[in-house]
Amino acid sequence: MDFRSKPDAQQIEESVQRRRILAIWHFTHIHNLPSIFKYGILSRSEMNARGIPYDRPLTTWGSPWKAEEFEDYICCGITRPWGMMCNEEGPLAVFCLNPRLLWREGTIYTAKHTGWGDVSLADISDEGTSEHFDALFASSTDGLPSPTHADVLVYKMIPRDEFYRVYFADDEAKSAALQICDGVRLPDGQRVWQAIPFAIRPSVFPTFRQE
Repeated sequence: MDFRSKPDAQQIEESVQRRRILAIWHFTHIHNLPSIFKYGILSRSEMNARGIPYDRPLTTWGSPWKAEEFEDYICCGITRPWGMMCNEEGPLAVFCLNPRLLWREGTIYTAKHTGWGDVSLADISDEGTSEHFDALFASSTDGLPSPTHADVLVYKMIPRDEFYRVYFADDEAKSAALQICDGVRLPDGQRVWQAIPFAIRPSVFPTFRQE
C-alpha cells in the first residue's frame, strides 16, 4: 500500500514532533498475528473482502452495530489502550506503530471513544485535519490527549512496514505468540520475530496500572 500524505501533513508532523509522540498503539488477540504478519493490520471490511477469518476483541467499537458502522477503519490510540483491554480474555498483543500514520490520507481523530453511543461516523468523518488533531490536546506541547481516550482511526490497512515492535504482558504470552507464528515467513524469507521485535513490556498492559 502506497503511503499518501494529507494536504496538511507537514503541520501534523510538526505537531507530532513538538509533542514528542513517538508511536501510536493497536491491540489484538495473539491468534490474529499470523494473518496480520501476512497481510498487515486490516479493517473489518478489508478482512471480509479477502475472506480472512478473525477473532475480534470483545470491546471493538463497543457494539456489533458500531463495528459495522466503522468497518473501514482500524482503531488506534496515541495512548496505550488500557481501558479497552481491561475486559479482554486470553493473551493479547499490542502493536507499537509508526506515528506517521497520523498524517496519512484517510486517518481521522476523535476526542471521544468511538464506542460511545453519541459518536457516529457521520459526525467525525471530516475530522482529519491538523486543526482537529491539535484539538485533541489541552495545549500546544502536550503529548497526551485530553481526555486520554481519544481515538485515531486509520483507514483500511496498516502494512507491516509501519510496525515498530509487538509487546506482550509476560513470557507466557510471548512464547504462545512465537509458537503461533512459527510457520509464518515474510516475503524475504525471514521469520516474523527476526524482522519485527517481540518484547515483554508489562507497562503496556492494564494489569500493570492496577498493581
